[in-house]
Amino acid sequence: MVSTIIFDAFGTLVRAVGAHGPYWKLAGLMPGSNHLLRRRELMTSNRSFADFADEHGLTGQLESAAEDLRREIAAIALFDDSAVYVDALRYRGYKVAVCSNLAYDYGVRLKELLPNVDGMFLSCELGAIKPEKEIFKAVVDGLRVEPWECLFVGDTPRQDVKGPQDFGMNALLLKRNRLAPSLSEQVEVALKVYG
Repeated sequence: MVSTIIFDAFGTLVRAVGAHGPYWKLAGLMPGSNHLLRRRELMTSNRSFADFADEHGLTGQLESAAEDLRREIAAIALFDDSAVYVDALRYRGYKVAVCSNLAYDYGVRLKELLPNVDGMFLSCELGAIKPEKEIFKAVVDGLRVEPWECLFVGDTPRQDVKGPQDFGMNALLLKRNRLAPSLSEQVEVALKVYG
């Protein structure tokens, strides 16, 4: 029986931001041969954009990107139905957590937007990204639940469905478009399926 609902953040509870924003620019300027590995480093290190830029001597080259980041973070917002539904689930007795692949600066903002969840599991703090099993282990250990008690809800097939399922969790691929049912409707159907 599902007792815990774990949500992805961006594209699920939070309106998505551009994939090629300031951190993408930073990754492109960092030394190294593999852009994807540099992006992974940015998402699994508990250091800010400014810290990375300073560390690599890129502060001067990234002034406009740093300003773009400030604007982007200030504009981050929850979907209209997210906070109310999270509160309703907690009222009904479910544990509710967030598990997301995020760079440090985005995590700070996410914690401001969702202060009342039972757990916040961010790649930048855990040193692992979805779909790696280490991040899902951190979730179940932190919440003191078994994988089969969890329903993972997210908008990305590999990270939010296959990864959790491979770890033993139930999973729901959430659709967020104008024709899709609401967050609550989609999750409630999954809760009936998984008990």
